[in-house]
Amino acid sequence: MRYWPYVVFSLLPGLCLATEPVLETIQVKAASPQNVPGKVAVVKEKEVRDTGATHPAEQAVRAPGMWVSRGGGQEHLTALRSPVWTGPGACGELLYAEDGVPVRPSGFCNVNQMVEIHNEQSGGMEILRGVQGGAFYGANAVHGVINVLSLPLKERHSLRIEGGPYDYARAMWQEGDPNGYLAVTGTHDGGYVDSSGYDQQKVSWKRRQEFSGVALTHYLTVAHLDQQSTGYLIGEDAYRDDERQRNNSKPDSWRDVDALRYVQSWDWQSGDYRYSLKPYFRRSAMDFSLHFVFPEALEENGHHSGGVQWLVRRDNFSWGSWQAGVEGELADAWTKEWQEAPSTPSSPRGIHYDYEVGMRSAAIWQEITWQLADRLDAQFGVRADRVLYDYDNRTTDGPAGKFMRPADREDGFSLLSPRVGLVYTDRYDNEWYASAATGNRAPQTGELYRLQGDQQVADIGEVVADGGEVGWRGNQKNAAGDKTAWNIVLFDMHKDNVIIRNPSNVLSDDAKTRHRGVEVSARQDWSAGWFAGITATYAEHRYDSDVFDRSDSVDSNIMDTAPRTFGSLQLGWQRTGKRVELEWVHVGDYYLNPEDTFAYEGHDLFNLRANLRLSKEWMVFARLMNIMDREYAERADVTSFPLVEPRYFVGLPRSLFLGFEWSY
Repeated sequence: MRYWPYVVFSLLPGLCLATEPVLETIQVKAASPQNVPGKVAVVKEKEVRDTGATHPAEQAVRAPGMWVSRGGGQEHLTALRSPVWTGPGACGELLYAEDGVPVRPSGFCNVNQMVEIHNEQSGGMEILRGVQGGAFYGANAVHGVINVLSLPLKERHSLRIEGGPYDYARAMWQEGDPNGYLAVTGTHDGGYVDSSGYDQQKVSWKRRQEFSGVALTHYLTVAHLDQQSTGYLIGEDAYRDDERQRNNSKPDSWRDVDALRYVQSWDWQSGDYRYSLKPYFRRSAMDFSLHFVFPEALEENGHHSGGVQWLVRRDNFSWGSWQAGVEGELADAWTKEWQEAPSTPSSPRGIHYDYEVGMRSAAIWQEITWQLADRLDAQFGVRADRVLYDYDNRTTDGPAGKFMRPADREDGFSLLSPRVGLVYTDRYDNEWYASAATGNRAPQTGELYRLQGDQQVADIGEVVADGGEVGWRGNQKNAAGDKTAWNIVLFDMHKDNVIIRNPSNVLSDDAKTRHRGVEVSARQDWSAGWFAGITATYAEHRYDSDVFDRSDSVDSNIMDTAPRTFGSLQLGWQRTGKRVELEWVHVGDYYLNPEDTFAYEGHDLFNLRANLRLSKEWMVFARLMNIMDREYAERADVTSFPLVEPRYFVGLPRSLFLGFEWSY
């Protein structure tokens, strides 16, 4: 709680405050994310289409503070004002949502969660950076929130076909009108690396109805991934070895994913108050080989879950606005891990883990915006969450080699996420803002119930992060029609009770980290059709305790897989029916282990994209990725068995994608 004294002092003139307004994904006319001071980076629908991303990493470079580290196929790890976290609860550090509804229940995260979201045909992404999202989204929004938006409702009649190297092919179809749409994406990738590739299908359906003063919107997302996975390439600078680049160290590895989410949004107004009720149902199932650990085991996991969000909002108080909400959720999840390979001294053949967990959660929150003066707003928001787990071990209690299966138990966690802030609008309508917040998360079920060694009970609690930031954002337009927009923010965050596996192979919450940096995003559009956009991040993520991830004496070290600099620059020209863009993507050097004894040098890539509309019905497009044919690693870290060595996911060489779009 390091930031509260001076923030509260700054707010003494008016002690009624609130967090950022609810995003526009809430149908009750919630405020636009462009009006959320400082926190939200927006990747728009047009950018999604123009980028034509084959992987979420290609979209993430458009948002400051966000880096998606690409694995084999569609696998990925995401950093958001953070390093790339690894371990059984790594995915719990940030929250993924679709139209404001979390994609997974609390406690059952997945680091590859974007494979379950139809980001290829979406209305864009809202990225809430830092702990501020916790006051609205609650648990898991420690480092931020990635909220993917459904497509807006309008006339849509198009078919998009494209092809690329290594048998890549993708078809995207949209059919819709102002009352609803159906969007389908089918992708096949033969894979650059030997014995790799994937087939992926995603479907989104949205339908809006109105009756008796109530608007009802249905949302449905279905996703399936059948992937032949890729193992790491091991050895110092192995990604530069032309003879090994396409070698797959795990040719028999795979991942199969199925996911379904259905949401209803009931929206209505009564007097000055607006209401929204969102019941939802989710299901996911994933089978895969644990090719990234030795020996390679197999895993099945999945969940059924459902819940409801209720929101009330009023914007026309004489002093400002108020909104509040209540949420509840139930989930039934399962995990099974087994080994078919011959036994080793620490890893026996047969069942390692087999358990089910029932989850119940409830939350209540409210937000107030108080207008202190004509150009000064104070904000306050707070959310309280209660998360309960009911764990049922389906195999024998106790050890199986290095794997420890706890006895049946129940666990509960209480979370409180407050935020305060000030926003000043100057006479040029630019915004100066400051805020402080606390974010937190309950331990993930994988941290509580997948133990190793002699640890029979995981005595770990909530991860807590305190963060503050100051920033300046605005946009201007001159008489010639040139437009300039920018956002600059400085942030600082400290985390306590960070969950790690210590040198004794015991999960503990004794670690601490600190995170600080500056993020810049800017866009310039000239009336002649030229444009330039930049997102840039400089951040230092450091260990703030001696022990971290089985390593001693790492206090003050730069965290591994945490480049201090990254970002992108886009330069281009566009006119009706024509668009050309040159993109520079930068990832700075970073360490591969907590001791900072291995490092990756980073890379710079250049990409070229072009669209040309031939007629009202036909458009052709091309993407030339990695123009300079740079040898690089999408991801780098170290392996600890049998030797400590660098390992890499190899980046694609120069690749040309061609396609057309038919609008009928």
